[in-house]
Amino acid sequence: MGIRERMAFSTTALCILLITVQGISGEIKVFMLQVEEKEVGQPAQIECQASISEPTTEVHVQWFFLNGNKRERIYFMDSKHSVADNGTEYTGRISMDKNYTLTIHSVTLRDQGTFICQVGAGAVGKNENRTELRVYDAPELPEIKGEETGIAVTEESSIPKIAHCISRNGYPPPNITWYKDQTPLQDQEGVTSVQATLTKESSGLFSVESHLFHRVTKKDKDSKFYCEINYQMPGINHMMESSKIGIILHYPMEQLKFLRVFPDGPIKEGDTVKFECRGDGNPPPEYSFYKNNQGIDVNPAFDQGLLILENVTQMSTGTYECRGLDLETVTELNKEVNITVNYLTNITLTPDGPLELAVGEDKTLSCNAHASALTAFQWEKSDMEVFTGGNSLHLTNVNYSSTGTYTCEVTVPTVPGLVKSKSILITVSGKPEVTAPQNKLWVYIGEEVNLTCVAFGHPEAEITWNVAGNLTVRHRGDHTVTSQLTVKVVPELLRLGITCNASNMMGSGQQSFQLYQVLPTTHSTAKTDDIVRKKQKNPESSGVIIVAVIVCILLLAVLGATLYFLYKKGKISCGRSGKQDITRPEDQKDIIMELKTDKVQEEAGLLQGANGDKKPPRDQGEQYIDLRN
Repeated sequence: MGIRERMAFSTTALCILLITVQGISGEIKVFMLQVEEKEVGQPAQIECQASISEPTTEVHVQWFFLNGNKRERIYFMDSKHSVADNGTEYTGRISMDKNYTLTIHSVTLRDQGTFICQVGAGAVGKNENRTELRVYDAPELPEIKGEETGIAVTEESSIPKIAHCISRNGYPPPNITWYKDQTPLQDQEGVTSVQATLTKESSGLFSVESHLFHRVTKKDKDSKFYCEINYQMPGINHMMESSKIGIILHYPMEQLKFLRVFPDGPIKEGDTVKFECRGDGNPPPEYSFYKNNQGIDVNPAFDQGLLILENVTQMSTGTYECRGLDLETVTELNKEVNITVNYLTNITLTPDGPLELAVGEDKTLSCNAHASALTAFQWEKSDMEVFTGGNSLHLTNVNYSSTGTYTCEVTVPTVPGLVKSKSILITVSGKPEVTAPQNKLWVYIGEEVNLTCVAFGHPEAEITWNVAGNLTVRHRGDHTVTSQLTVKVVPELLRLGITCNASNMMGSGQQSFQLYQVLPTTHSTAKTDDIVRKKQKNPESSGVIIVAVIVCILLLAVLGATLYFLYKKGKISCGRSGKQDITRPEDQKDIIMELKTDKVQEEAGLLQGANGDKKPPRDQGEQYIDLRN
């Protein structure tokens, strides 16, 4: 009892005269609670309050335990002694404080009964009152177990047993209630019967076992049954539920279903087809399968009622039948399913490959197939180029780029995934096509140059050069050959020129290289030579350069005439002290203009001497104009 409850009890005891069993004797009044509830193992405090009308020092208190008709003293206290009686059930287990409250240190089931508190005060007399101690112990979790042999769905008069539930070691005995799918089951004649047995264990606790009998129907095959335990604890009622169980029902087969479960869509050759046959009886019926009334052997590893056809062909098309036999009632039912296996076979290419064509030739390829439905065609080349035009592919004026593998892909649009293809290798043959990355070069006498010649053709070409040198040959594998010639430039080489020749059994081709000599200048350096080489790299630009030189000469002539005119008019002083210098102050050297062209013959024609003779080649490359006078 808590402090708040004790205060309430004391106040009530002082203000209200409680009903007592023995009434009032003399001037002593004893107040006690009628009932005290405790759980096994907890301490129990039983209060006793006394009111004595006259002061006295001769007060004594005795506690008794009433078990049936037997009244046994268990504790005594007076002004000199406070002790529990020896040889009782409570020796060593109880104590009493100065307020006469009796404490049982650990309650057991044997403590359930009536405790009497008697208070005496010498000549005043004595009086007593009593409290009933009620003891509780929670049961274990309930256990449920269904019938393992199965329950037959029949119309017989006897009601079959469904399950039994047991609740162990509770005090006081718990109550058991049965449920089916959240609905409580009560005793109902011809439908439900509950039989319970109560067992008192050696510990004094109770175990309750309940057996459920219930008439079931086919609808109960998915029902869940469980039991609920209701028991009381101090001040409140508690509940526990068992686990939920299903039951095994035996009922005859009434319907049979036979379905194709895979694939969902059209069936094609190579697919795996699954059928499922299910009867609604339990135990399940025996299943057997037939195609066009011929029995089919079923892999025993498959589940009962499952038929699997692997890697089907067009020969698998037909009517499939499932027969279900109920062994209990000897009833047989059957169902049929028709399937069609789509196919795509005999893909042919005309002409058949491999095929070799000549450059410029025309060719038509045809593709045909045998299928269970309308087909569609698509052509692809090895480089992923796609062609349209139905089952025929027309190749016109073929060239080397037409070489490759051509594939005819055939599909059946109404059957996803039904695709097959066939390929043909086409090779285009012809004389080599010869190219050069660079066929015009500016060179110096004595230097080594690298010339590259590339030949493409089928059969693969052989490359030769008209001059000797170091050769490097590379074969790319796509009918392309690359030959690199390293040769030293000599005057004879400039005169003859260089040519590479590529040839195969279909013909030949060639590529010429033009070499232009870079002439050394008077003040030639490595840097200026490079500049000259770059300027002369493109011989077609020489005409433009000549025009530019002529324009510059004309401008200089106009400038000279203007200066001479100004001098004659006196606008320009020619005295030594007043001479005008048109050159930069920091650089008093001669102004020189260097005029060069790409062609020696043109240079010679433009830069002839005063007497009409041609100057030497070295002198033809430079022109000087002195503007100081």
